[in-house]
Amino acid sequence: MEEDEGQEQVMSEIHLGCPPDAKSLVSRFTILHSSTPFTGGSEQITDGNHQRYEEEISTCQQFTLDKEGDLVLPRKKHKREIVIDTCDLILIHHHVTTVIPSVGLQIWRASLLLGDFILHSIRTSSFFDDVVALELGAGTGLVGILVTRAAKTVFITDMGVDILDNCFRNVEMNFLTYKYNEKSARVRHLNWQNSWPPKVIQAEEEFMTRFCFCL
Repeated sequence: MEEDEGQEQVMSEIHLGCPPDAKSLVSRFTILHSSTPFTGGSEQITDGNHQRYEEEISTCQQFTLDKEGDLVLPRKKHKREIVIDTCDLILIHHHVTTVIPSVGLQIWRASLLLGDFILHSIRTSSFFDDVVALELGAGTGLVGILVTRAAKTVFITDMGVDILDNCFRNVEMNFLTYKYNEKSARVRHLNWQNSWPPKVIQAEEEFMTRFCFCL
């Protein structure tokens, strides 16, 4: 990532309020099982200092767009003490700022929204039960890791060595939350602009061995 120094940096709104000198963090997301429509929340951990905040599902019924045309979905912040079960923790390592080509190293609001939907579906239906799923543009892998709570296998895909290495790190940190075993989540390199299915190759380089669809 040294080649990124001096280039313009971008920051996800999720990271506003993070320590200004923090380059990367491990955020701990808690999943609550209750009758109230509440999921998500995180505790950001850096240098031994903890900053706790929790987020509720948005109940906003009116949709607005930001200046770039993206949907604005506010999430209410609600502070309270909770009893945390270690089986209901999702640990995600992510960067606070990156250059545009590396935005997959950050957490974005869209992943939290999709995560809400997935957790609600797992709780209220059998839609994801024992499926084989493919996630495109996984970034940190947060969404795919949530799917493994019900799915048989999830292929978590993206592009770039740094992004895939970080995603693999997150997959390894969370294997105890998977419905089956650590092999349920598989990180793969995939360019979704190419034809499907991806070409199966004989891997020789370490990167190809770890992240490509190989023989």
